Formats: sequence, structure tokens, C-alpha cells
Amino acid sequence: MELNDYITINSIPSGVGVYDLTGSRIETVYLNDGYYQMIGARREDRSEYFGRGAAKAIHPDDYGTIVRAAHECIRDNKRMLEIVCRVLTGTGSYCWLGLRANHIRLENGTERFFAVYFDVDSYVSKQLSLEKISNTMTSILDNIPGGVAVLVYKDNRLRIDYANNAFYEIHCGSQEYWNNKNSDYLQGVISEERQQLIDEFESMKSGEKKRGNMTYRVTGEDGAIHWINSVFNLSYSSGNVYQFYASFVNMDELKAMEQAKGEIRRMYEAAVEDAKLVVWEFDIVNHRVIMAENEFSMYDYRKFNLPKVTENVPASLVGYIDDSSVDAFLDMYSQIEDGKPHASCEVWYKLKPGTEPRCERIMYTTVFDGNGVPIRAYGIGQNITREKLAQEEYDRLRSQFAGNLTNIVSTTHLDISLNRYLGGYSPYQGVEEARRSTDADGHFRLVADTIDNAEIREQVLKKFNCKNLIEMYKRGEQQFEQIYPVRTSRGDIMWVTTTTHLTQNPESGNIEVITYTKDITRQKRINEIVERLSRINCDYIAVIDVAQKTFNVQNNNWDCDYIIEEKSFSFDSVRDILAKNYISDDKSASFLAMSELDVILKALDDKEQYVIAYDYFSRKDNGRPCKKLITLSWLNNDRRELLCMQQDVTETYRKEQEQIFKLEKANTEAVKANEAKSMFLSGMSHDMRTPLNGVLGYTALALKETEYDKIRDYLGKIDTSGKLLRDLINDVLELSKIESGKTVIDYEAAVPEDVIPSVAVSLRPSAELKNIKYTTDFDIDNTKVIWCDKLKIQRIALNIISNAIKYTPDGGSVSVNLKQSNNDGNNIQYVLDVNDTGIGISEEFIKNMFEPFSQEKRSEAITEQGTGLGLSIVKRYLDLIGGSISVSSKLHRGTQIEVVIPVESMQENIERESSITDVNAVLKDKHILLCEDNYMNREIAVMLLKEKGMIVETAENGLDGVDKFEESEEGSFDAVLMDIRMPLMNGYEATRRIRSLNRSDARTVPVIAMTADAFFESVKEASEAGMNSYITKPIEPGVLYSTIADSISGGECSVYHKV
Repeated sequence: MELNDYITINSIPSGVGVYDLTGSRIETVYLNDGYYQMIGARREDRSEYFGRGAAKAIHPDDYGTIVRAAHECIRDNKRMLEIVCRVLTGTGSYCWLGLRANHIRLENGTERFFAVYFDVDSYVSKQLSLEKISNTMTSILDNIPGGVAVLVYKDNRLRIDYANNAFYEIHCGSQEYWNNKNSDYLQGVISEERQQLIDEFESMKSGEKKRGNMTYRVTGEDGAIHWINSVFNLSYSSGNVYQFYASFVNMDELKAMEQAKGEIRRMYEAAVEDAKLVVWEFDIVNHRVIMAENEFSMYDYRKFNLPKVTENVPASLVGYIDDSSVDAFLDMYSQIEDGKPHASCEVWYKLKPGTEPRCERIMYTTVFDGNGVPIRAYGIGQNITREKLAQEEYDRLRSQFAGNLTNIVSTTHLDISLNRYLGGYSPYQGVEEARRSTDADGHFRLVADTIDNAEIREQVLKKFNCKNLIEMYKRGEQQFEQIYPVRTSRGDIMWVTTTTHLTQNPESGNIEVITYTKDITRQKRINEIVERLSRINCDYIAVIDVAQKTFNVQNNNWDCDYIIEEKSFSFDSVRDILAKNYISDDKSASFLAMSELDVILKALDDKEQYVIAYDYFSRKDNGRPCKKLITLSWLNNDRRELLCMQQDVTETYRKEQEQIFKLEKANTEAVKANEAKSMFLSGMSHDMRTPLNGVLGYTALALKETEYDKIRDYLGKIDTSGKLLRDLINDVLELSKIESGKTVIDYEAAVPEDVIPSVAVSLRPSAELKNIKYTTDFDIDNTKVIWCDKLKIQRIALNIISNAIKYTPDGGSVSVNLKQSNNDGNNIQYVLDVNDTGIGISEEFIKNMFEPFSQEKRSEAITEQGTGLGLSIVKRYLDLIGGSISVSSKLHRGTQIEVVIPVESMQENIERESSITDVNAVLKDKHILLCEDNYMNREIAVMLLKEKGMIVETAENGLDGVDKFEESEEGSFDAVLMDIRMPLMNGYEATRRIRSLNRSDARTVPVIAMTADAFFESVKEASEAGMNSYITKPIEPGVLYSTIADSISGGECSVYHKV
């Protein structure tokens, strides 16, 4: 900032501050006198406010809020930041001040904020003053007629740092649209010209040019291509960052004018083609016709097998002319030879049988020499066949309109171009009234008033008006029909169909309408019955005359002997016949009550249909009961007749009953599932509280104890409880993965002795601690490598064998036998047989022992702690890999468990992969960046890392971690330990930011996730963010060390979480 800038800022009566934002730190650049007056302090007493001391002037609870708001302002590309905070006064107390800050990015990339402080009460008045200054500056730039922008060029990318309103108008897009181009203006330039624009900037960057100028095309927000001319001036450079001032002009209109010049000639040439005109020249002296070169002319004459040059005209062409037109054709040529300046005629051509007729209007313009002698004439031929045929059709319609047509309700003739009623006829008074209108639209409205259906009336009014009918004629819709009901002067409903012809009067060119309306009432009624029958598979259909109370059968497919098709019955007699002969005695009275005509009519006052359901005994099926459904509704709007239909719904009723049974069964199963869920949650709650109680209880005892041995004993028990709680959580997560279908078989090549035998051998010390006689016998082929899911099989063996040891009293025995049986080909089965002399399992519990949280409630079993999930996981693993398990047991005598595990034998062996043997040597003196927001977790991790000689630098959030990595020298850190859930910036985003830094170690440094979230989705998201490995909390030191060592030494990236 210049001295004048400081003087100007100092003269502002409000408090003003200038700040720079660096990472998560605010640095003070300048504070004016008004600021010190607002807080009641002197400048010389508050010198510590400057530089990195900005945090001292702001309340600790507000400092982080301001930092976050500033970052959001930068991220969202906002120009203004507003916030209220507490500031330290001269008396040592805090006062509330409003803060409004404008953000700019300096040429060197510094994020600077110009802030104005104001008393909350006097905020409005001072705000208006400041806004006036800001708006004046903004108005100057925004009202410049051309586009103006500040552009930053770096690494072949061009960022818009500032642009006025005209810039976005010129580029035909909003500010949001252009800022969303991945912060690269070049992305909006079409690909063919993008590199040319980059070359232009490179030439200015290298000094070859001081000023750039280029015209290119961009894609606007409207999706269209727009021409832009830009002039660029280099204003600033730092390293590989270059800032340009640029002006922009939209060139669309200029380019359009240039293109228009080329189009004029093409338009002229196309005019003849578009009009489908045949053009030629007639040489009068030599009686010769020369055809023009346009495509349509050549095509038209080729149809008649004529050459480009025809001699002896007109005599040679007479053979192509219909006899009715020959005289007019020859007379036209005589007029030309006699020197008439213009001559024309209409001729019909002779065509082959089966082809459409053709009529052409020929027009000649004569050219004379200097003596006034006609020497040539230019001829144009236009196909007027359609026009002539239209005249004939028009004459036919007029003749038909004037004649007598049978069964016609009315006729109408209208000129819709002039909106005039030309004439019409109707013998019906209600329809005849529509003729009283003198304009066409008025006639349509009067006709619509006679329509006895509101919906159809609206459709007719929408369709029948002059404007719409003219549009229909232009679209080629020149004939259509409309069916609708009309009410006559007697009050009768009459269904009619109106046929409408749209035609053009050849003389006036006006569009005219001719309509004929016919009575189709009877046909409509028949169609309604047929339509309903086609939709419903019914026993019979009948029409009930309400006044006469008759039952007229129209169609009969029923096995009732009393119902005869095309015969009229008394409605009540039909009811009596059904009640006495086809309905059981206990239900006949109910049927007669429901089918009373008065009951039916009353029900139809409120609804469209009345339904009667009853049980009918079929004579054709030996008295088999059937379900029948009678549906009654009004036949039409006059409510004089009812339509009665009967359907057989026996099959539908049966399916409904089956569906009800399935729903009841599903509901019962849902209740059982809900009870199982409640039991699961109850069991999980109980089993989690037990070790948690141990952790809390022994922690309380250890805090009160002073003797080292007792404290160590308590810590050991806390460790045991903590591991049990951890195992419970991991078992629940694993069971959840299995149940959700996310667990898959992970096949790998393995040496047989490394699978089940290694697990059995590893458990021998546990048996010896209880003085248990522990024997193993492995009868398997160790010379062949097997293909299997090693970890899942080991988990199965570990659970079965450890349970046998756990529930066998001291001095007992446990035997582990493993043998294999060969099946077809390379498929073999391992049979694991585990016998113990333990407490045994009751027959009742064996039935449920594989359910989650199942533990036998016996005193002998309760003494041993467990999650109650191990056997559930074992059973589901076996189901997944196609194995099986069987259990036999006797209380107080022992248990035998046999597990069958299928594997595949491979023909060759493999070499074992070498592993890191000296983890300590790998980890010593390694520089680790630890990003962890939780103080306790951070302290534990630092202690564990330093224990192996590692150098640790910590960050309290993801943003702080990114800043420290970016500020460090390249290659400083050997690995990054990244917590996932942190304030300001989470671990995923922090990793992505590190990976995107322009330095080589940003892409290679191992990033290891640390989190309590062990779900598959989190592991996947960590990998997608760029993390190499994944460690779950609580952290096990061994896993932590081996993961870091593996990552640093270049081992394969792995996911380490407890399973």
C-alpha cells in the first residue's frame, strides 16, 4: 500500500483494519486511528496487535469463527465478508463490534481483507457511507461499455481474477457459469482455437510480444458459439504466474455480416431451387431452348427425356402437351415471336398411365436488340398442379354443400380468413340458432353452447376458432371429425359427428371451412355398450328401463336357464328367480334387499357405480359355489336407463384370500424379526456394558491405589476388558458386513500347514496355562499349495479350538484332528474334528447356538467371558465358502465339533514372500506428520511414535496439516498419519489437497488414515481420496508400526483394520 492509501484510510471516521490471511492465521497489516478510538486505546499501547498478534485483539471464541468465515469467503469466491465479534478494549474488557471486510487477492497471491469496524447500534449510517464509496468504484467498472477483466496465467491455465458486468454480457454467460469452468477461462474456448490462445499468452510471457490481440470463439451459457476479440496487456509477473489486463468485444454481429455477404449469392441461387422453378432461355431466331444449369430444371426436363438444348421449338414440344392445352401453348409462342414483351399460359402435360397429373404455368419475358427486334426470351415454369386440383376440390365441395344430403343435421360455410359466416342449413331449431351469428368465431361459440358436456365444449372452443383452424390448414390438417352431444330445443340429447373440410378459395386465396354434421345417436349407444363389453368379461349385460322396470338382456354367457338373451323381463322377477334358485336361503333376503331398485337409484345419486356381490351356486359345476359381482351404472346422462353387468370374480376372490394369507404370514414374520432385533440389541447392550464396567471400575480403583503391583494388576484387567470390548465391536461390524452381503471370499494361494495347523499350534500355550492335555494330529498333504480364503478359515479354526480350551476345566483334555478327503479333480475337503472334556452344551442350546449373542446361561459357562458372536460368524463364514459344521455334546462330559471346509489343491508350490524383519530399524529417525484434533489421541500417538525413535510434528486439523506440509521442505516428511473427522477440514479433503500440491513428494508420501470408522464405505472413500493405508482405532501399536514400516519401505498398500 502507498502512503496516500494509509492517509486516506486513516481519515475514515470508522475503525478500519487491513489483514492478510495465511493458512489458519490472521496477520495485521494496518489499523487506523478510528479503530483505536472505538476500543478506547492508544496506538502505542497496542503495538502487539500487528503482524501475527492479531489473535490477541480478538476474543478466543471468535478467532476461529473469523478464520473459517474468511476461508469460506475465498472458497465461494465472495467479495464481501460480514461478521460480529468481540474485541479487546483499552480497559481490558471486550466489546461487540460489527465487521465488514472486502476480499482481494494481491498480485503475489496474498489473500488480503480490508475491514471496517462499526458499533452495532450505529451500523446502518456508517454502512451507507461505506457502500456509497464501494458502489461508486464498482459502478465505474461495470458501466464501461466494453468487457474488462484481470486474468492470471499459470501452467497453461487462465483464471478470471476480476471481471466487470460487460465481460459476462459479451461472453453470453453468468458469473457463476464462467467461474465454474474449473477456474480456467480457456475451458470455455472451443478446442480448435484453445491452443492458439495459449500460444498468444506464451509469446507475451517470453517477451516476444508486449501486447496480444486475438479473435476466437467461446461457448456461451446458452450453448451457442460466440465470436470474441480480446486485447491483452501483461501487468505483473512473479515466477511462473503472470497477470494480464484484458479488454473484450463481442464480434458476433461483425462475423454475421461477413457470412451474410457470402450467403447473398447462395440465397439467390437457392431461391430458384426452393421455389422449384424450371428456368430456360428461348433463342427466338433459331427456335432453340437452352435449359438453365440449376438442379431442379435439369431434373424436371430429364423426367420428359429432353436434352439440355432442344431444337425446333415449339413444334418439337407439342407432343408432350395435353390436347386441351395445345392451342394456348402455341399461341403463347406466337405472341413472343410477334414482339410482345410478356406472354404466359397454363398447360397440362401428357404423362404415363398411373402417374400423377401435372399442370404448369409458363411465363416468358422477351429481350429485344437495338432495333426493337425480339431475339431471345427468358422462360420460367412453375408447377401449379396442386393449385389447380385445389380449385377442382373447392368447386366439388361447394357443389356438395349446395346439394341435398341425407341424414344431415346441419351444414356450414365459413370464411375464417375474414372471420365471416357465409351460409348454412339445419332443420333443428337448437342448432339453427347458431346460424344467426354473422362472424365465424361467433358461430363456433353458438354451436358450443348447444353441447351437453362441459369438457367436450371446452375442447370444441379450443379447436374451433379462426386462428387455430388457419394454423391447422398450414400444417396440412385439412379434414377431421369431431363427435359431441348437443341438446335440441325439445331438451333431447343428440350425439352428432361433424366432418370439417379446410380449403383455400382459389380466387380470393382465403381459407374457408365447410362442415357437415350427422346424427349418430343410435350408433353411439351401440358403441357404448360394445365398448363396455370389450373391457369386461361378463356373464351377461342388460339394460334396465327405470320407468318401466324392465330387464332387457343384450348379451348372455351365463348358465342360468331363466336369463335368455334378447328377451325382456320384469326386473323384480329376475331378482326373485336368482334368490329362489341360485342363492342359499340364509343369504337370499340380503340379496333382495341390496337389489331393490329404489336402493340402487339412491346409491347412484352419490356415486357413478353401485356394486352387489353375492354367492351363486353353479349348476354346470355340480353346485360349486361361485362369487358373482353385479355392477350397475347410468347408461347415459338422461338417467332413464341403467346398464347392468354381472362378472364371475371367483378366481379374483381366491387370489385376494391368498394375498391376505401371505400378508398375515409376512406380518407374523416381521413381528418375529422385530423381536429378534430387540433381543440382538439387548444382548449387545448387555455384552458391551460388562467389559465397559470392568474398564471404568478398575480405572476408578487404580486411580485411588498407590501400590505399584495392584495398579499393574488393575491395568492388566482394564487391558483385558478393553480388548474384549474391542473384539465385541469388531465382531458386530463383521457380522453386519456378512448380513449385508458385503463380505466376499478372498482367495489366495497358501501352504496347508500355514492355515489350520498354525492356528492349532499357536493355541497350545493357552491350554498349558490351564494344565489341559492338548493333542494335535494333522493328516494332510503339505506338498501341494492350496487355493482358499486363508483368513476366514483361520478365524473358523481359532474360534472352535479356543472355545474348547475356554470351556474345559483345568486338568481336562482337548484334541485337535485335521484330515483331508479328496474329491473330483483338484477339489478336496479338510475335516477338522475338535474334542474336549469340558462342561458340555445342552440339547436346547445347540438348536440356537449359532444365533447372534447366544450364550448358555449356566454358572459354568458364565464364568468365561465372550462376545456371543463368534459361532454366528463361524456359521456364516462356512455358509459363504460352502462348508458345514455339526455339534454333539453331553453336559459335564464334553463336546465334539466337526467342521468340513472345501479348498482347491494347486499343482505347484510357491515361494513365501519376504517381510520386514527389523521394524525398529526402518522406523528410527523417520519424520512423521501427525494430523489429529483430539488431544488425548494425539498425545497417545506421539508417545507411541517417539518410542520407536520417530520424529513427530503435529497438526490440530486438516487445514493446519496441509499448511505445514506445504511450508516444509520437499521430502521432509516420510509419512503422514491422518485422522478422518477433524474441524475446518476433514482428512479426506486434506489428503486431496496434499496430493494436488505442485511438488514431487505430494504424490509419493504415504498417507495413512486413522479413524474409529471401520466400515467398508469409509475404507473405499479413503482410497479414492489418495490414502495408502487405513488403521482403525483403538490403535494397536504393532499394527501401527508394521503399517508405517510397510508404507515407508515400499510394500504393497494394505488396509489394516481389526477383523
